[in-house]
Amino acid sequence: MIKKLFRLFCAMLMVSLLVSTYVLAASASDYSGPKPLTPQLSSDGNTLYNGIPAVVYVVDPNPPPNQVNIPPPVKLSTVPEKATSTFTITYIANGGVDAWGETCYTFPNEAKAAFNAAAAIWGDLLRSNVPITINACWASLASASTLGYSGGGTLYRNFAGAPRANTFYGSSLANALYGSDLDATKFDMHITYNRNFTWYYGTDGLTPAGQYDLMSVVLHEIAHGLNFSGSMAYSGGTGSWGYGTGFPNIYDTFIRDGLANPGNLLTNTGVYGNPSTALGSALTSTSLWFHGTNAMAANSGARVKMYAPATWSSGSSYSHLDYATFSGGANRLMVYAIASGVSTHAPGPVTMGLFQDLGWTVGNNPVPTISSLSQTSITAGATGGTLTVTGTNFVGGSVVRWNGSARTTTFVSTTSLDVSIPTSDLATAGIFPVTVFNPTPGGGTSGTVNFTVNNPVPAITSLSPSTAYTGGAAFTLTVTGSNFVNGSVIQLNGSNRTTAFVSATQLQATIPASDITNVTTYSVRVFNATPGGGTSNASTLTVIVYVPGSGGGGGGCFIATAAFGTPLEKHVQILRDFRDRFLLTSSAGQAFVKFYYEVSPPIAGQIAQSEGLRSITRGSLMPFVGMAYLMVTYGVTTTLLLALSLMLMLGAVVWIIRRKMMMVNP
Repeated sequence: MIKKLFRLFCAMLMVSLLVSTYVLAASASDYSGPKPLTPQLSSDGNTLYNGIPAVVYVVDPNPPPNQVNIPPPVKLSTVPEKATSTFTITYIANGGVDAWGETCYTFPNEAKAAFNAAAAIWGDLLRSNVPITINACWASLASASTLGYSGGGTLYRNFAGAPRANTFYGSSLANALYGSDLDATKFDMHITYNRNFTWYYGTDGLTPAGQYDLMSVVLHEIAHGLNFSGSMAYSGGTGSWGYGTGFPNIYDTFIRDGLANPGNLLTNTGVYGNPSTALGSALTSTSLWFHGTNAMAANSGARVKMYAPATWSSGSSYSHLDYATFSGGANRLMVYAIASGVSTHAPGPVTMGLFQDLGWTVGNNPVPTISSLSQTSITAGATGGTLTVTGTNFVGGSVVRWNGSARTTTFVSTTSLDVSIPTSDLATAGIFPVTVFNPTPGGGTSGTVNFTVNNPVPAITSLSPSTAYTGGAAFTLTVTGSNFVNGSVIQLNGSNRTTAFVSATQLQATIPASDITNVTTYSVRVFNATPGGGTSNASTLTVIVYVPGSGGGGGGCFIATAAFGTPLEKHVQILRDFRDRFLLTSSAGQAFVKFYYEVSPPIAGQIAQSEGLRSITRGSLMPFVGMAYLMVTYGVTTTLLLALSLMLMLGAVVWIIRRKMMMVNP
């Protein structure tokens, strides 16, 4: 009985632990910041206090691999007081509470330094004559995933300077547009951070693994306080906007559905009632898009996808850039989550374009400069790869252009970019300008640094044919070798001939009849033009005399052809092979062949007419034919060894015979 009770107790304990674990996990995953404050509308309906719901920044559950740290924009003021816009930050004292009643603890001095640095970035990027006020809390939040939240500010509409009537603007933006503080007694934004995380307080961007970069999180939450959020709400499948007033936030007026491009505005009540389930479906459609002119320009002309998961996540949905689209690049600051061990200290061009669309006057990107390339030349036909561009004033949206066309660019730092150069860019020789382009606002194109794709130096291995006959017709000369390019030219004694590119190893040239009217030898070379390029080694094309009545000149072996009767006779072929392989491969041999071609045709003519002379000549040529055969077949070294052996054997025979004769006749 006791055993049964013990087993039952253990089972109940296990179930209890599982349920508790599930509840805790669910509560953590479902936490979306504090509940909205109770809005208070002014008597004239133009001011809404406590209207902005909290927008949260959470831990990334599945961070993309190989994220790189993104440094601050160039020319950054390092303290808020020296930035173009002024930030006034109030740190709630220990024991105080934030706008939602969350207890605050003493704000660490190291955390204040990170906060000030983040505010300085925004102060240097956005223009306002009115101090931007922040109420900051260092709290112990119950959530294990929420790093911080921002909201609770005041909204204004129909103030002097408002670009759009009957539209709410967050107080920081409204004040900037109005030119003075519409209510100096109110904070522009309330921001709370979760002290329970392992924070990195440094401002150098070198965030260690396992720590969260506070400066990045502050930069993100300040952005929400600068109006990077809208009024869309979702409850029980129904969507609504306007904080219950019927007037949109300026952010709302740029959001469209994805049913077309451009799709329907979510604030178009002819399509989406306010409130309506149709609007609720759109808010959870995974297809919401920001259609501001400047944001789209910063996004290569494309509409900007926003975060709209199929399950509404209060505090995250709608008021962030789409995670899948932007989490891996320069615009990742305003996705809904951040990983540990990484820093993002620049908003990115899309976020800056979005702020400009909302109405902010945005500081300009600098004009980039290039000082050097990691490589400035390569041989045509090489495989593509990564080129590193070094310079100044590079930003997250910088793009390297090759010959005027954008190439895939990776931002490394404000002084370094990596660009992917495809193999197709290196296929043809030329001088290609490399520039860097920074997007608007401001921005521009750098000066040019040239990258040279060089032609290779060609080489010849053989000619076909290597011999031509005087008085013959025009023919095609095929040159075989390596490093030929489209544009290679075959030259005879330095003069170009009409050349056809066949492949990297073969060219063909048309040799006119006028080139072979006389006995001569041509130095054949291949020329590749600049850049790079050059002239190949030389190969010889020989023009020889055709001997009448002999069936041809035997390929230049006139006397042998006359003696043996035909150029196809095997002894003539041996002598011709000897000429081609040994005599024509040296300058001395070429000179001898040229002299032979000039003087031998008349002699060959006399031999051909007398059978006696032909017999004598055949006998006289046989030693030469034998030697030529040995050299063609076995090579020079073997032939010399054989000749030496024969001489030794002959000497030995003579010595033996002489010894015997001496013995017979002592």
